Amino acid sequence: MTSAPLVAVRDLEYAWQPGRPVLSLRELSLAPGERLFVSGPSGSGKSTLLGLITGVLPVQTGQVEVMGHAMQAMRSAERDALRADHIGVIFQVFNLLSYLNVMDNVTLPCRFSAHRRQRVLAAGTDLATEARRLLGRLGLDDPDLPGRPVTALSIGQQQRVAAARALLGRPELIIADEPTSSLDAQARADFVDLLVGECRAVNAGIVFVSHDLSLAGHFDRQFALADPGREKARRPA
Repeated sequence: MTSAPLVAVRDLEYAWQPGRPVLSLRELSLAPGERLFVSGPSGSGKSTLLGLITGVLPVQTGQVEVMGHAMQAMRSAERDALRADHIGVIFQVFNLLSYLNVMDNVTLPCRFSAHRRQRVLAAGTDLATEARRLLGRLGLDDPDLPGRPVTALSIGQQQRVAAARALLGRPELIIADEPTSSLDAQARADFVDLLVGECRAVNAGIVFVSHDLSLAGHFDRQFALADPGREKARRPA
């Protein structure tokens, strides 16, 4: 018996200005536990797609289902709750809170989601122990690091802290928006390998957006978005 998709997108179109779509996508799906690499030129709507899947952006045209929930039928607060409970997001600029130390940044999702906090406790551990485990898995095993301010960390260390934060509480879906753009080639490959390994360990699905096609081999499948403007220009009049 085939399980339902973790993410299902159909006939999706999004425009910041009427008549000028930045994203046009007929169909895309993600199975539970699947790891998807999304590429495409600048302006093809990669970040917009992630915003629609996470519920940060409202669906204008088409359908987006996440874990069986129709995002186009949900209020903003409902989408926020779904994201907090079930989706871990790694932002391109990390979005760590500068006034919090590493530990508080990693455990932040569990302040907003009782569901994710409960999943940590149900595994027989506590938030601090699980945060340290994730940091260790991502190569941050210095015992003093959790108490440091995130502003004292290197870019690579901040990136791993952002990944640990996204993974805390075992969300079913991880969304990563160009999280390796500031790293060199070897650091990018090492980070993606660690991230994919941790997602595999908890059977989390992942949608990873990047311009760097050399990273695609770390994933189960690759999907390339087309530039809607160029696509329309190719169509015969």
